[in-house]
Amino acid sequence: MGGRTSALAVCLVLLAGCAGPAPADGEKPRRDARSRGVPVVEAAWVSCDRFVPAPDGMLFGGGWEAVVLPALGGTFRAVAAVICRSDSQPHPGGGSDLVAVEERATDIADLVTALRLPDQSMRDCHGEFWAQYVPWLALLDAQGRWVRPGIPLAPCNAPRAEVSAAIARLPVTRVSTRVLRRNDRDVAKAGGCHDAEPYDEVFGVVHEPDPASLPAATAGMRVCRFRTGSAVLDGYGILQDGGPLPAATWAEVRREIAAAGPAAACDQVGTRFAVLREKSWDRPISVEADGCRRVLIEGSISNRGDLRQGSAELVSLLYG
Repeated sequence: MGGRTSALAVCLVLLAGCAGPAPADGEKPRRDARSRGVPVVEAAWVSCDRFVPAPDGMLFGGGWEAVVLPALGGTFRAVAAVICRSDSQPHPGGGSDLVAVEERATDIADLVTALRLPDQSMRDCHGEFWAQYVPWLALLDAQGRWVRPGIPLAPCNAPRAEVSAAIARLPVTRVSTRVLRRNDRDVAKAGGCHDAEPYDEVFGVVHEPDPASLPAATAGMRVCRFRTGSAVLDGYGILQDGGPLPAATWAEVRREIAAAGPAAACDQVGTRFAVLREKSWDRPISVEADGCRRVLIEGSISNRGDLRQGSAELVSLLYG
């Protein structure tokens, strides 16, 4: 697609940041949406695995909703902080695993002080960058009860610098590490997969018909699988895994696509899609794994292509 390379460059810059999922409506949190009162005191802390959805809840921090939670009240006596996040660790067979991590800190005086600060005035906003890391954070008292405190906001609605600095300085101890899945991104990238691919530019626009031929049945094809839904990469899919597509599988995939008819009218948004290429610079074949399950054989001109209707069998061949 036209503009795909430059858009990817922007996309990868955002990937280097650690912003978490934004509110459900995709808009930046507004300070007037902050809940009043004080945080709800929960009975007893169990674990990150119990209270935080994984992996999505921790993959990019998972704490954006904290900017609209109630600010830390003056009566809760916090003695420890818990941070729930994701990380990677070496896999015994090579590569790495994506892991869910729980960390705890007891030297939290600076953090508590920072969390009690008020939101700063919007009048002082001079264009701060919004996408800053906000971890999934809980505070515990001596009885093991816990709260999720709201994060005080800077003028442009980023977390206050004092909060970010206090979190960065926390002397944490790792409590638990749980493997979520094999992280094949490094392997996939080394083999020709991009960190991200556009979803909206492929399936969110109207394509002019442009009948396109498929690579030969004997072509050496690679499949890269992506997942959408990240507010950081709105309109893009983040690489999940990828690798060479076995010759026999490509032959079946090719037959399935060749037999597919025109795409049916549909306005669903998919959460997973695969991109097939013979070489990394080739025009791709993009396949939605859910939603409308469309297939686009990309044309030689921007916004032109052969849009066909995929099938459950095609998805099964690509995802197993």
